[in-house]
Amino acid sequence: SDGKLSWRVEWVGVWKVLGVDFEPYGKDHAVPGGSRDSCNDLARSVYGFDPPEGVSFEWVAIRIDSETRDMTSSGFIGVTPREWLEVAHPHIYRFLVLKTPLMKRIVLDVNSIPQYYNQYFRAERIYYGLEDVRDEEERIVLSRSYELSYPHGEPPSKPPEQVPYTHLAILSQILPENLWRSEGIRRLKMSRILPENPTDYGLKRIIEMIKKAYRWVEKYAPQQMRITLLPEPSKEIIESIPREHKIILYRMRGLLEKIDDWNEENIKNAMIEATKELSPGDRRKFYESFYKLFLGKPYGPRAAPLLAILGREESLKYFDKITLIS
Repeated sequence: SDGKLSWRVEWVGVWKVLGVDFEPYGKDHAVPGGSRDSCNDLARSVYGFDPPEGVSFEWVAIRIDSETRDMTSSGFIGVTPREWLEVAHPHIYRFLVLKTPLMKRIVLDVNSIPQYYNQYFRAERIYYGLEDVRDEEERIVLSRSYELSYPHGEPPSKPPEQVPYTHLAILSQILPENLWRSEGIRRLKMSRILPENPTDYGLKRIIEMIKKAYRWVEKYAPQQMRITLLPEPSKEIIESIPREHKIILYRMRGLLEKIDDWNEENIKNAMIEATKELSPGDRRKFYESFYKLFLGKPYGPRAAPLLAILGREESLKYFDKITLIS
């Protein structure tokens, strides 16, 4: 009872005990006369059963600090299931694997979790017929990969609501955790990011994503996504903003105040209108002042989602400091 089988015998024994009928395996096991072939022979000649159908796949790699390395259990290089589930749903990883050709290398990068969700959400829209795709093969691959991404059961009958991961990363930082379910969801509805009556599955997924996005910010997010909202801009910050930027901020405040439906698209249009006369370089410099007003530093996440989630009154409060002090 204390004995341990050699790994080849154990591999075949697992097939027999668990009734395995299909098993993918890494390309290193697939060489002619290699471990998979020898295990097939053991299954037939010693255990007396046909081995499972199999298919080889390329190794999975991970990008760490701009360096790409093959994942391995020897000395462990990779992402554990626990680490993945802290920042993303299992569906996302399953989808990435399923949509990728077997012999194409997958390079995981936890910094790219928001982009992985974007890819998944696109496949979800295609699956439910909410987005067209010209290439029929691509449509089939993405739809089927999405369908099989569910660890248990099938996709819900109605399309779940989608909120960009980065939006939830912003929300998780401007509200305390005890308000994510209440005030957080209210703000998403108020800014039309979330409909008034979301599906049960959609709402559950969003609440889970808020927690995961917050953990992602803590561990992996780039600096522009890590924010601390100022209670109010200090006098020193106001005085450091050039006068020409204050004039544009004042103009932007007027355009934002006129918005009837406070949502990301309308906010973005108002910001474009306020800065339309600036060159690209001057516009970048202006937004350094914009972010200093809200965050105390010259960079941050996309401006329109930030204001949408903050809400009208809270956003205008910061612009009002310009009108009061300048």
